[in-house]
Amino acid sequence: MQAVLSSDYSIGQFKYLERLLLVHGRWSYLRMSKFLRYFFYKNFAFTLTHFWFAFFCGYSAQSIFDDRSIASYNLLFTSLPVLAMGAFDQDVDDHYSVKFPRLYLPGQFNHFFNMRLFIFSLLHGIFSSLVVFFIPFGAFSMEMAANGKDVGDLAVLEFTTFTALIIVVSAQMALDTAYWTWLNHAFLWGSIAIYFGLSFILYEALSSSLLSKMGSSMSQGVVIRCMQTPHFWFSILLVCIILLLPVILSRFFWFDVRPSFADRLRCKARLRARMARKTSIPSPVILRSNRMRRSQKEVIRSSYAFSHSEGFGDLIVRGQLFNDMPSTHLSPIREHSNGSFDERSTERSFSSTTSSVADHSLPPPPPSAFQSPNAPNESPFQASSIADRPLPPVPFRPSHSQRSQRSDMSESRQQVETAV
Repeated sequence: MQAVLSSDYSIGQFKYLERLLLVHGRWSYLRMSKFLRYFFYKNFAFTLTHFWFAFFCGYSAQSIFDDRSIASYNLLFTSLPVLAMGAFDQDVDDHYSVKFPRLYLPGQFNHFFNMRLFIFSLLHGIFSSLVVFFIPFGAFSMEMAANGKDVGDLAVLEFTTFTALIIVVSAQMALDTAYWTWLNHAFLWGSIAIYFGLSFILYEALSSSLLSKMGSSMSQGVVIRCMQTPHFWFSILLVCIILLLPVILSRFFWFDVRPSFADRLRCKARLRARMARKTSIPSPVILRSNRMRRSQKEVIRSSYAFSHSEGFGDLIVRGQLFNDMPSTHLSPIREHSNGSFDERSTERSFSSTTSSVADHSLPPPPPSAFQSPNAPNESPFQASSIADRPLPPVPFRPSHSQRSQRSDMSESRQQVETAV
């Protein structure tokens, strides 16, 4: 008890340790590794943009971004997507995690986060900051409008650079997410929507006097001015292509050349889900016309519901229930010691039963009643051959009034079964 009170967490039985390590422990390590790599990447890309701008502002401590944009970058625009990934992301489900303990090995060897991956995140952030700053700077530096004024100023450069940064890091977050939920979609795309919504409210809806008090008077109307120029859209598109296309190509290459064990399991799960969707597609409903209904009525003579035991269904389907009458002359078959069969014709005369059957035209008893009483060990194949023997019809056809006497028919059927 003292050990439980002194520990950080405890488990009731050792069988709970398997799922705790192979499922939740592995997911936690994977999520934390992705969280740290993305956190370093997005902050390096954000911070080093100020460093490149310092070479063009004479090291005057002028910031390239607005103060409200700097305060909202980690608070509103990029924090929620990475938190959703750190809480819900998973490469394979819990079933595969328990079924294949081999998936736990990369965590023991620090394959998801180490010094090599940290340096890669650092270099990735440096390269992203270079592209995010210099592409808009080159697009607006020497451009002039039709009225002779400069297209680009500091406010245009700030908005274009910060917009490109938000879109790129959000797209990188989407590429790193392996398991999507509605919260991931809401946080990721909602962060981009919040950024554009706040930009419109701050730079377009507020008055110039209020913006001057906030120190952003030069940024009034910058959103409409940027979106009216093709340089803004060209800069955003070029930044996304340069930074995202190599990431997509490299992941496709490594997935095709050297896929990990988790990648193969994830591909297998997707194929199974696709095959399950194909097999679960309901068959199309065929509407029958009146002509088809009439043709089927001519073929189908009865709607008798058959069971898995033989009865009078064959006679009902053939329409010979009241037309033909089987004979009461039975030929029992006996088996000799050498395996051959001998058929001896014997006549069983049931005067009362025959007259009753002739009056009411009863169907023959089930085939199981024709089994020979002298052969108790008779095989089912021999019994079925005996039951399938054709019975000679009796040239007798009852009238319509005789067919409607159902109570007498039931009594006669019991008499025939008792006599046989």
